[in-house]
Amino acid sequence: MPLSEYIAARYGGNQAGFARAMGVNRQQVTKWLNDGWIVSGNWIYSPRRELPKSC
Repeated sequence: MPLSEYIAARYGGNQAGFARAMGVNRQQVTKWLNDGWIVSGNWIYSPRRELPKSC
């Protein structure tokens, strides 16, 4: 799921609260959001490369 959805669901949309929980500043969370990071399981990932469409 997109990180923004995770923060909305788990932290009531409170980016500062999420930043505290992650041990980073709010600006880092803003960067992650702007860069399109996603949550999968208990991990957050940054997009590296788009997969090619299936043939």
